[in-house]
Amino acid sequence: MKKFLLLSGFISLLFLSVSSTASAAPFDWGYDLQYGFSTFQGNNTPEGQIAGSIPNTSYNDFSTRLQWGIPSTSGSNPNGLQSALQVYDYSFTGTTPVNTNVDATTITHENFVQQIGTDYLTTATLSSQMILTPNPPAGSPLPTFTRTFDIKFIETDNNGPHPADIFYIENYESFSQYIGEYDGYKYTLEFIVPAFNPLTILEKELVGLVEGTPEWDNARGFVTPEDQNTDIATYFKITATSATPEPGTMILFGLGLLGLAGFSRKRKK
Repeated sequence: MKKFLLLSGFISLLFLSVSSTASAAPFDWGYDLQYGFSTFQGNNTPEGQIAGSIPNTSYNDFSTRLQWGIPSTSGSNPNGLQSALQVYDYSFTGTTPVNTNVDATTITHENFVQQIGTDYLTTATLSSQMILTPNPPAGSPLPTFTRTFDIKFIETDNNGPHPADIFYIENYESFSQYIGEYDGYKYTLEFIVPAFNPLTILEKELVGLVEGTPEWDNARGFVTPEDQNTDIATYFKITATSATPEPGTMILFGLGLLGLAGFSRKRKK
């Protein structure tokens, strides 16, 4: 069983501050989102070495496709296809209102049988940089902050009890990131991957988790079957919630306290 770690992250978010005056509604956000594999490593076998291609010229010329191995042309890989990881929609910009899903990158795993003794992926870093700008912007930029989340990939035995390969999200909580409070609203950035599901007991065991730990209880990820392409769609969304309770809620709460006080006095008579 070959194991390798796909480090997905280094998400840099630049937020521009806005004026402190009250606004009637939450504002839209401009975004610039870039993806690319900043590092990758095979097992150093000379044959079929891992290679990067399709550079993102807007993001340090990072490769957006990795491929490796010498295809096996018999059995389940008659077309002689290499294995690969690729991100699509890796460079795009736009404006989004709050509470709306926005298409982000698609991760594709091309999972095909390769000849024994050829190179295979061991580690890679998928770097993502997002610049978020309030619309309209005002004031000075806030500091950039970085988030990193790990996806642990397990290459399983094709003839074993779980032939599909496993992607394990080690810090799933990082997919929701608080932006800040502006003009009476609290903003949060959420990354959404519909394919994320709780791992089965067997998958948790193959990943190496320990039963009874928080990691075991909260394990999330997805699997990619052998001998086919698997597309993993991703989205992001900026949510806005009121930073203060609605006046009506506060009034009702106050009346409730008065009622309790009156009831208490009545019982004491």
